[in-house]
Amino acid sequence: MQAQIPEHDLSVVETCALLGITAPTVYKLMGRGELDSYKVGARRRITAESLQKLRRGESQPKTPRR
Repeated sequence: MQAQIPEHDLSVVETCALLGITAPTVYKLMGRGELDSYKVGARRRITAESLQKLRRGESQPKTPRR
């Protein structure tokens, strides 16, 4: 059974626990654009919407601009 994704944005630690992955993997997904995030002070928050897209398989890496 998969855990329900909360409707609020999540911290990196919460995202790790929910997806069963490590923090470096979460940062890689953010770096590739597969998880949208924003900063609050020195911390990152992952948007619930992007997490839902990732879980549904709808997340696509964003191509870097040149």
